[in-house]
Amino acid sequence: DVALSDGSSDDFMDNYFILSYANATPRFRWGLNFVIAKNAVSEETGVGGDAGIQWDFHPEATVGLMVQSMGLKVGDDATPYNIRLGIAVMPDVLEGFTFPAEIQKTQNEENIAYRLGGEYAYKFDNSDWGTAIRGGVDDGAFSLGAGLFFSKFWLDYAYVAEKESFLQENHRFSLTGNF
Repeated sequence: DVALSDGSSDDFMDNYFILSYANATPRFRWGLNFVIAKNAVSEETGVGGDAGIQWDFHPEATVGLMVQSMGLKVGDDATPYNIRLGIAVMPDVLEGFTFPAEIQKTQNEENIAYRLGGEYAYKFDNSDWGTAIRGGVDDGAFSLGAGLFFSKFWLDYAYVAEKESFLQENHRFSLTGNF
């Protein structure tokens, strides 16, 4: 029930279809996304893209750089692009744990966003099944999540307390397949 400029209200929904391609060497990875976005309120569709690279500069640490929403415009609304730089540490002494940190700069925004978190992933013995729990702080807002994976598929859930009061809280679900 988002209030529209004509005084009426409508359910607000964005749908994204993302086609991805990635490639890897033993210590370096890169990928591209082609994004089709549809806004249910304006009934407009747009296209854009993302690109990212990762480098395992140490056996227990990875650094990555990503540019999101390049050229994404839905109707008259252009989505600002984001540049993200992050590092993830996976200490051998804490098997299954990952500790990521990230900074993000958004086009036309003065502030830089900071993120910090942790994940514990567990793969069941002699099985293709596993699970993960995650928690962190997203630029001052709390987030918590869990995942279940089987072979090449992940089902993830995240609870996010948004910084902006009008967004309140979000429940996010995703299904990922790696081929």
